[in-house]
Amino acid sequence: MTANKPKAVVPAGMEGAANYGFAPGRIANGLLYIAGQIGVDANGQLGASAEEQASLALKNLERVLAAAGCTFTDVIVMNTFHVGDCTLVNEWFLPLKRDIFPAPYPAWTSMGVTSLAIPGALIEISAIAEIPKE
Repeated sequence: MTANKPKAVVPAGMEGAANYGFAPGRIANGLLYIAGQIGVDANGQLGASAEEQASLALKNLERVLAAAGCTFTDVIVMNTFHVGDCTLVNEWFLPLKRDIFPAPYPAWTSMGVTSLAIPGALIEISAIAEIPKE
């Protein structure tokens, strides 16, 4: 495999993503592209609230980052998709985000949507991270 050839990143326990035709992450040209992560626990159960789902989604994002040798400090872009009224997201999501993303903060886009692909899912988080230079 050549150094520039894209590579899938599939943390243990996320192999089921292939059933839906995607990889949790892909590395290409020094960047890690992370597919949308939802708020499910290790058993595939959704969190009970938007806040709990967000916390779980961030943990799942961290799992993909770690599998590629990255941390939250390497994230350069983050997109969050929120079911319902997105104007309220800053009340509860910003404290979660502040606890894990140090300055300089990633670029962030937050969008309100009517639904997500998994029934009951209230938040989905995708990101792009720079692979640390060795």
